[in-house]
Amino acid sequence: MTLKTRIYLLCSFLLVGCNQPKEKVETQMTEINNPILPGYFADPSLVQYEGKFYLYATVDPWGADFLPCWVSEDFRNWTFHRLNWPTKAACTSALSHKNMVWAPSVIQKGDMFYMYVSVGSEVWCGKAAHPLGPWENVLGDKPMISFDTTRYYHVIDAEAFIDDDGKAYLYWGSGWGWTNGHCFGARLNDDMASFATEPVEVTPAHYFEAPYMLKHNGKYYLTYSEGKTIDDTYKVCYAVGDHPLGAFEEAGNSPILTTNKELKVYGPGHDGTIQTGLYQREFAALGLEPLAPGPEAQRQIMSLIYDDIKAGKLGDPEKFAAAHQDLIAQGCDCAILACTELSVFATQHPLSTFFIDAMAVLAERAVQACRKPLRQIHSK
Repeated sequence: MTLKTRIYLLCSFLLVGCNQPKEKVETQMTEINNPILPGYFADPSLVQYEGKFYLYATVDPWGADFLPCWVSEDFRNWTFHRLNWPTKAACTSALSHKNMVWAPSVIQKGDMFYMYVSVGSEVWCGKAAHPLGPWENVLGDKPMISFDTTRYYHVIDAEAFIDDDGKAYLYWGSGWGWTNGHCFGARLNDDMASFATEPVEVTPAHYFEAPYMLKHNGKYYLTYSEGKTIDDTYKVCYAVGDHPLGAFEEAGNSPILTTNKELKVYGPGHDGTIQTGLYQREFAALGLEPLAPGPEAQRQIMSLIYDDIKAGKLGDPEKFAAAHQDLIAQGCDCAILACTELSVFATQHPLSTFFIDAMAVLAERAVQACRKPLRQIHSK
């Protein structure tokens, strides 16, 4: 859905830029702000390709007749692009509702990128050889999932997921009038635009819209939004299952993202996650051996964190940061520090506090080493 005043990702980044001083030291104030994009956008979908990030999002309020894509190499500087597809004009059927272009989900499979987007309260499927396109409708001028004339559910918020075995799944669905949200799921054929299985309802407790699937240690984690996107009741919940099509049981510590007026966070919802080696660090305090940056390193890091949480071993933030002293002792040209505040498969509330505290200490040390002042280092 839309009308979220900012994009909220489950991964929050703390960025600190600094240059190692030589003879002259210049004072520079660095202020960390959230969100990462200027203006009003919602429903983020992020892909990585050839060293760049491609962030697709709904134009708020309530969408536009086109879809934007923001591109960045460092997650700080973003360039706006207007895609050739989808548009309201190109994605209109005989049953289409008046609603505009909403909630993109972009995923790569093989050499192609596939997009699932809500236009006119119908789900449309596009494909392209590059994240910026040119994009085309896989089904010609037809939607993949048509408007539900019975209004049992609202046909929006489609999200794709590819399992470890290469099989792809699609999840979608919301409700009308801010109530009775329904979530459906089905396995996709190799063409990524038709279903290999009949869609089934997989609606977990407190579901309203915006499904998003993650997998960790053989478990399937379905995140979703509850409440109204127009007020502070909007929040992110999650449920766990043993199969990509459920059944899903809501977790005991759900919801995981809620309104926090002290942090000026209002109605976070329609989440997305990112797994990346861009901000890879040697998590020696957790017993992790050095790894090359990349998805495998990120997976092992989060797996260790998850295991430590279950064992009740979160460690000490000071010791955690001390283990990273080599990052600044080597005289870095630029210290870029990232804090993964929430990861669905490792979400216990103490984790967030632990990470923020640990990275705050490390950020302080990096700034001191580079002799640069820092106005804000974390969001507490």
